[in-house]
Amino acid sequence: MDQFACDGNGQVAALNVGVDPDTTNPLLGFIDLGHPDWPGGVAIVPAGNEVLVTSGLEGNGGFLDIINETSRTIVSGSPFAFPAGSDSAVEGGVPGQVLFDSVKNAAIVSTGDASTCPTAGACTGFAKFDLAAKTFSPVIPAALADQFALNATSQTIIVPADSIDPGVGSGAGMDAVDLLNSAGCIISDQTVSTLDADPDAAGYDPATNIVVAGNYSSTQATAINLNGAAFDETVTPCMLNEAGTPPNSNSVNVDTETGQDMPGVAVNPVTHQAFLTEIDGPAIALLQLPSSPVTQLSSGMVTALANSTIPIDPNGNSFSAQGFPYATVVDVANNLGYVLSSNFDFVVQIDLSILASNSSAISTPLPAGTCASISTSFACDNGNGVKFFPIIIPGCG
Repeated sequence: MDQFACDGNGQVAALNVGVDPDTTNPLLGFIDLGHPDWPGGVAIVPAGNEVLVTSGLEGNGGFLDIINETSRTIVSGSPFAFPAGSDSAVEGGVPGQVLFDSVKNAAIVSTGDASTCPTAGACTGFAKFDLAAKTFSPVIPAALADQFALNATSQTIIVPADSIDPGVGSGAGMDAVDLLNSAGCIISDQTVSTLDADPDAAGYDPATNIVVAGNYSSTQATAINLNGAAFDETVTPCMLNEAGTPPNSNSVNVDTETGQDMPGVAVNPVTHQAFLTEIDGPAIALLQLPSSPVTQLSSGMVTALANSTIPIDPNGNSFSAQGFPYATVVDVANNLGYVLSSNFDFVVQIDLSILASNSSAISTPLPAGTCASISTSFACDNGNGVKFFPIIIPGCG
């Protein structure tokens, strides 16, 4: 959760999601970034005990802050300015995303043009931040994304964008970024093009090299098999070509069976399941992906495992999931899904094991009661795999 502190600086909330929110206040406090920029992206560096935060869109360009997770203090040298002319942005007009590259020990940030960008589009794409050297690479031009997916092993980024028409940086159905060669390319997939449903977010299973795209205008998700795929940078624009037979259609659409459009997505590479969320609504779903690499993805290899809805919140309001940027993530170690509410007052935890085995239990209404940190009509834990963690925004006075 993020917004502005009373002093006008950006701030981020720290929550302890390991507590029972009915008995313990999960909010550890707010961290003031020390500069007046709007935070948007957050990523964890597990071995370094650090949190990466991107911010921008306040006329100052984009920034990366590094926060010590234990002390919740800003690491010396922060904020680190994005490459000249670039800001932190996604298609929805809000700050962009950051992902941690565990192979290269780097932060990967999405960028947009700042007012100082010398050429329109030249500062939109992605930049790598070397966490050891504390330096940014130049921007790799690509589409302005709502959410992107990273395979650190293959050093490939998949970038869903709004239009189906191909073209690097122009809103291709899918851009593909070759981080090893700093090249922004495209991926032309017939399944994506035929569905024509605005792929809006993506999650990667690096164990199988399968990407799942959530579609803004469809109940169906698209699974794309990139096992054996290769970049061809001898053509313009350069291409990420799928393997399999036939080429460029190594993919399937799978209905989430929720009856709702399901763009938010995150993948657990341990269970090989994709967790999907509805934008501005409570629907959630799980897809089962192949557990090992396949040459050709075909119908039946990706299945709709389960679906349900998040119950009304402790204040008695229907739950609405955040979008632009999407705040749908998976705790891989504990197989838990997390979703941020669209008005930033709750982070919801969903036990994905219960969703998979007893999906109807997930929608169990919260019992009457109150949360530990706020006075509510209902408790924060439904006892069936869903917990609401309140975010109490401090007042200014």
